Amino acid sequence: MNYLATDYIGVTLLAKESVKAKTFASDIAPDFDNFVAGDIVGKIYSYVLRGSSVWWMCQNANGTAYFIKHDTDLFEWADADNDIIRRNILNRGGDVTSFDNEKRNEKIKSWVYKGLGFLALSYISKRVIDKYI
Repeated sequence: MNYLATDYIGVTLLAKESVKAKTFASDIAPDFDNFVAGDIVGKIYSYVLRGSSVWWMCQNANGTAYFIKHDTDLFEWADADNDIIRRNILNRGGDVTSFDNEKRNEKIKSWVYKGLGFLALSYISKRVIDKYI
């Protein structure tokens, strides 16, 4: 499904790795701040389109705006924000079926990896215990 930038208004971005915030929406703009993995980058309240790039607009506690260039590999958000995205899609008259399927598949994938990790850990633990008993 193609998402629109407006679908992400209200979503709080979390940094998956180092993210540079800029003072205005340009790669050559001075750095406003640098966020490291795990930091809350900010809550999206608007966006700017520059060529083929989307720049998310956030505010700090003082109300000063800063911009972060969109990159799917740099950000994640909490599950609660999925409801915001879903509501925004519905508000613009979009279909949320593919969004719901995408999120369901992500959860299933996560549980499969956790299950495989548990089985591997159980097998290794059993082998170690059997060796010393």
